Amino acid sequence: MKHSVRTTVGMVIAVLLALADVTLPLGGDGRPLPVALTGFALGVLTVVGVVSYALGHRGAGASIVVVSRLLSAVVTLPTLIMSGVSAGDRLAAAAVLFFTAIAVGLLAPTMKQLARAPQSQS
Repeated sequence: MKHSVRTTVGMVIAVLLALADVTLPLGGDGRPLPVALTGFALGVLTVVGVVSYALGHRGAGASIVVVSRLLSAVVTLPTLIMSGVSAGDRLAAAAVLFFTAIAVGLLAPTMKQLARAPQSQS
């Protein structure tokens, strides 16, 4: 299956979000350690999914990326509703959620196509 521009852009956005997840625990952004480590793990998982997709494991790679990005968004949601969070942190959380929605929206049709495609017998 040929890479579409939509899929490539979705994967690039996902990798950028994953890099933010991976580097945030190092920046001391004030999140509790378990939340920071969860974000770190989800960022690494996203990178694994992108690499898997690039190496030809399209269905598994795209699924890993979408699921890890959605879970990362769920971890980010409390930042929008907790008290004592700065406006800058709320804005960053909103941006993460916005770009996550774009990445998932771009990758969802690819997952649908891969699910419909006949599996090669080896």
